[in-house]
Amino acid sequence: MTVGHILRTLGRMTFGNLASRIYLGVVVGCVLALEVAVHGFGNGDYGFGLVYPMLLTCPAFFLVVPLVPWADAAWAPYLTIALAALLQALAIGALVRLVRRLSSSGPGRAVG
Repeated sequence: MTVGHILRTLGRMTFGNLASRIYLGVVVGCVLALEVAVHGFGNGDYGFGLVYPMLLTCPAFFLVVPLVPWADAAWAPYLTIALAALLQALAIGALVRLVRRLSSSGPGRAVG
């Protein structure tokens, strides 16, 4: 296996199925709705607003938090949410791939 093949497989699992695309769309929609609510209708204070995208990306969010430095950077929560959403989409894609593989083998056949 080459690196290119591995990257294509990971990309296909992350973006190549409907379930992963819907999940990523929901996360992006939540972040955009939050931004419109905070900057369009609010006073620029997030309060607990970032909790909703964080909850959408759980449990991967808590795996990614130690990797991103949260040193008062305005982009750090968004980077963490984006990385966690991509990790979750990869997991969803892997689950879809597994279910398809198991369903195509049929009952009584070995998976291999």
